[in-house]
Amino acid sequence: DVYKRQGDGVEAVNAYNLAKENGITAVIGSVLTGATIGLADATYEDNMPQITASATATGVTVMEDTGEVRTNVFRACFIDPFQGQKMADYAVEKLGAKTAAIFYETGSDYSEGLKNAFVVEAERMGLEIVDTEAFATGDKDFKAQMTNIASKNPDIVFCPIYYGEAGLAIQAARQAGCTATFLGGDGFGSVKDYASAEELEGLSLIHISEPTRQAEISYAVFCLKKKKEKKKQLKK
Repeated sequence: DVYKRQGDGVEAVNAYNLAKENGITAVIGSVLTGATIGLADATYEDNMPQITASATATGVTVMEDTGEVRTNVFRACFIDPFQGQKMADYAVEKLGAKTAAIFYETGSDYSEGLKNAFVVEAERMGLEIVDTEAFATGDKDFKAQMTNIASKNPDIVFCPIYYGEAGLAIQAARQAGCTATFLGGDGFGSVKDYASAEELEGLSLIHISEPTRQAEISYAVFCLKKKKEKKKQLKK
């Protein structure tokens, strides 16, 4: 059976409890980190097998407050610390960046997980963080934050957020005069639907290897360039 959830942990658990009543023996899901962690809390108590294809937070499989491993939960993707680390490496090693700004969502396990890993690796790589801006869930106006970032003139802006907000943020940044290259995690996947090609020029994001998607995404990092140019890739 297929049960839909509304993107949060409460709805995911409600759907799970309904599915249990119908005799399920395993769960596939959820998609996003927050809902998956909420669901994992419930399935762990029942020792119900669970697998997610896309929830990347460390807390999906390991309880971060106790370090206890959820032995019933599995994932088919990388984790947030990997994404944050690789994007900091990419900024320095492939783009030659010296300075960076960060724009993230407060209270989001996904966003804060990537941001924290990026900061640690940036310090190790000598990448200076010149500004850190944040927004609350549900915010859509990012003019103030992007104006602050533009004033610092960073080489790159790391946005560990999802594509809808990313598109709005990039639009606001360009309007504020920010010419930096934007970097994101796998949550950037459909950002092309939320900003123009000109605004997204040079943007790079990390993604799970998907060889069936016409080689649009492969290995770890690809870069949005003009149509005729090959995508830049950073192999694992």
